Amino acid sequence: AVFTEYPRQYVFGAGLVAEAQYRIGKNFKTKLLFDYLGIKAERSGYNYLFYTWELMYNPWQDLSMGIMLTNKHMNLDTYYQTFYMTGPPSINIHFRKPLDVFW
Repeated sequence: AVFTEYPRQYVFGAGLVAEAQYRIGKNFKTKLLFDYLGIKAERSGYNYLFYTWELMYNPWQDLSMGIMLTNKHMNLDTYYQTFYMTGPPSINIHFRKPLDVFW
């Protein structure tokens, strides 16, 4: 959908994702994610390098809580899904429980 912003131009888009996870003991896990997105059009273009680092604690098998540092945030200004890249990272705290345990 981002290609619609460049009418009557040749556009090249590329993305590359790298992720690493490491278990620390029985209940802790850390994850590092790099996400590169690039667009090159005839008259403009951009390159984004997003990153996310998480430290998760799993007290039970179906529950995790943790902290996340990221510079990737969903853009809600447009009619299609895209992302903003912030300079300093935001700090997020999360609690996760799979919904399939209820069905």
